[in-house]
Amino acid sequence: MKKLMFTAAALAVAGSASAALTYDYKASVKHMYAKQVTVRDIANQNQTVYQKVVKSASLRGYLVLDDEGATSPTIVADTIANTPGTTAANGTPATLTLDHGRNRAFLVVQNKSAAVPKGVNANDFRTAKILPANLEVSFAESSFAFNRTTGLPNATTGLASGYLYVGGEAVAPVRPKVDLLFAGPTERGVLPAPAAATAGMAMIQDYVWTSYYLFGEYNSADFEGKTTVWYAAVQAAIDAGFEPGVSLNALAGWTGTWYYHDTWLNGAGFGKFARAKTADEICCGFQAEANAKVLETLSGNLKGGLYLCTPEGVYHAGAAANALNWSVFVSMSDWEDQWFAPAITDGSGTYGADTDQRDLWQDGSLELNTSDVISGTWSIKRRRNAPTAELTVAEVRRLTGNAALTAVDEDAIGLTDLLETLKGCALDLNNRTKFVALTGDAEIFSRVNKSSTHYDVPALTPAFAQYYGLANFK
Repeated sequence: MKKLMFTAAALAVAGSASAALTYDYKASVKHMYAKQVTVRDIANQNQTVYQKVVKSASLRGYLVLDDEGATSPTIVADTIANTPGTTAANGTPATLTLDHGRNRAFLVVQNKSAAVPKGVNANDFRTAKILPANLEVSFAESSFAFNRTTGLPNATTGLASGYLYVGGEAVAPVRPKVDLLFAGPTERGVLPAPAAATAGMAMIQDYVWTSYYLFGEYNSADFEGKTTVWYAAVQAAIDAGFEPGVSLNALAGWTGTWYYHDTWLNGAGFGKFARAKTADEICCGFQAEANAKVLETLSGNLKGGLYLCTPEGVYHAGAAANALNWSVFVSMSDWEDQWFAPAITDGSGTYGADTDQRDLWQDGSLELNTSDVISGTWSIKRRRNAPTAELTVAEVRRLTGNAALTAVDEDAIGLTDLLETLKGCALDLNNRTKFVALTGDAEIFSRVNKSSTHYDVPALTPAFAQYYGLANFK
């Protein structure tokens, strides 16, 4: 494994031959959002509430593929066992929910349409985000041309089709269905045990808030300060089930329950492949070999989900308000009923005292924690050179939690290249992006409820890096 000594400040460069396999990413989407409107209450007084609207957004960025398998425990262990100069003392990344091998990718993305909070510089707010992804493709020959001497196919291009999924893994669900029985609204199954939830389903996992603010100011956490609602039990089960050693409940300095669920984007599309000219041009799980097929382009449609901090009709009383105020409205709970629950015949959909989480919100067999819909188109196109930026010792110390590190000394071949590509792409999208928070709270969920760092969030955090195998350094 290589050892690199870095002490200078990180500077983005135009491109690098050592960059990880990278694609230009574009998406044009519509998504649900919120705006403040003025309504008259039952006392004929003006009140400001939130109303849901459809908003357009243009996403651009880079899809960075882990083409060397640096985040894969299986590939790293195999490399250690079969590469001269390595020993069993070399580490492997943490076991992920699912080992995607060379199909693991990371989307570095910016939304220049994101709604900016009042008084905040747009360039400081619309920073780059890093989201986990998975790229799966298959190739088909457009012509069956071959070299008559070697017998090898020699068509320079052909058809490609595939899926690009951006988001968390599928894990055991924790939220049951709700029905209106004779005894009242009743859940099928008992929380928080996932085994009691609706059978035959999976739940989309979060990934420690790195999609925070991607779609604007209201694409953020819900800070209601409630501690007794039914949803608190759901969130506790979600945290216990798969967050990487993190509970988002009862954090220091906050007495209530607060929660945020990360964006997911599920795309399918068609494109082209090309023949690799060198053995290191590999992607999507294929072996490194000359004449291999390499994905060039892919484009199609996507659907997804985002989390908005407020439901429709919620009373807005200024920045100091942490709780909902229903007292001045009539039938406000009906306005706030975001999830259609056909089994609830009285129109409320309410379970007990819960005014936040209605009936199970699902996409086919997937249980959703995101609150609202995204729909649109997307495309990727392979780059010959990707932006890169030097990874510093201070950043690796922060990501690994090892303050004694004196060098950027990777424990997986290709890991430094991967991280330097992620950093370079993030800074290329917006040079004000904080790649890693070197001072103060390192995690996004610990920064956003503090006035000094509320909108100052990093692209990469230690919990994300350690969970996805990006912190595998000596």
